[in-house]
Amino acid sequence: MSKKPKIRRVLVLSTAHLSRPTRVWLGDTLEDRDGSGQGETHRWIDCGGQSVLACPHEYGWFVHSPDLMGMEASGFEQRDLMACFAWAHRHDCDLVLFDRDAPEDRSLPMYDDGA
Repeated sequence: MSKKPKIRRVLVLSTAHLSRPTRVWLGDTLEDRDGSGQGETHRWIDCGGQSVLACPHEYGWFVHSPDLMGMEASGFEQRDLMACFAWAHRHDCDLVLFDRDAPEDRSLPMYDDGA
């Protein structure tokens, strides 16, 4: 008897829901470290003591949504990113695709700074 496969849901959000400091933090975390000009295809980032998989793409990031209680307890500084993760969890999503061309969600804060 085969097991039922695990299906994960993805929340698609505009990068406008990320503040400039958070976008810089994500960008700094996923920079071209080997000098190849290709950048990294994925990276483990520290989200309040939790290792979280993040993958950059041409217009944003694809990020696994971590446990929020651990982030809150650690004093994680990127509150806007945490709000997006909370929204993803409320909608039963494990992953968030941040894309500059994705629609904005009125339920989340927006940052009008050239996202």
